[in-house]
Amino acid sequence: MSRNVSDYLVEIQVEAAVKSIYTITSDSLNPVNDAVRRDGRLQWIHIRYE
Repeated sequence: MSRNVSDYLVEIQVEAAVKSIYTITSDSLNPVNDAVRRDGRLQWIHIRYE
């Protein structure tokens, strides 16, 4: 399976000892969200903007 930019972003975050990502989910972040889910080493924490 080929890797994309999102996979590399997750790898860089893990190497930097990041454990959680606090973010607002949007369509533009879906590839990153999927990469985080597939990798399993980071915790994706959804926050609300209201």
